This record gives sequence, structure tokens and C-alpha cells, in this order.
Amino acid sequence: MKWPFIKLIPKNTKFGFVRFSIPAAIVSVVLCVASLVSCFTLGLNFGIDFKGGTVVEAVWDKPINLAQVRERVGNMNLRDVGVQDFQEPNQAMIRFLPPEGADASATV
Repeated sequence: MKWPFIKLIPKNTKFGFVRFSIPAAIVSVVLCVASLVSCFTLGLNFGIDFKGGTVVEAVWDKPINLAQVRERVGNMNLRDVGVQDFQEPNQAMIRFLPPEGADASATV
């Protein structure tokens, strides 16, 4: 049986990038191990899309102090609370999970 396409590549062909295969494999294995260690030690940071929860975009008449908003929302027995500024100085985005066993719509 003849292999006509084999004649397209000479027998003594040497590719220069092949010499980097061992170092590239070592770097790849090190990065894979580092990512696994990171996942198991730090855990995964699931956003509100995966955990569920509520996002409230609050607007006030005058500029707000985010530290005060964080303090007040933190005292409301909510879980995983996040407060961040939103577009204007008088707006804030509040993300939270309702307390265990509570109805999310009743919490809002």
C-alpha cells in the first residue's frame, strides 16, 4: 500500500518548537496543580446568580455615606451582604441573601 502524502514531509524534518515541549508540560502541570490548590483552599466565589438572593438598587434624595448604609444593612440579620456605590453619589446597590428559613420577598 502506498502513502502518497508521506512524500510531502521529508524523513529528516525537525521542528524547532518541539524542544520546548518538556518545559511547557512542566509549566502546564504546575499551573493545573496551583489552580486545584486554590480551589480547595480558597473555595469558589459564587455570585448572586448561582446562590440566589436579592439585589436592591436604592436611591436617596441626597448623597449617601456607604459606611452608614453597610452598618445599617449589616444589623438586619441578612446573610452575605454587599453594598456598593451605583452610578450616582445618591445611589447604592445592595445584594444579600435572606436569613435561613425566611421568605426572600418578605425580607425586602
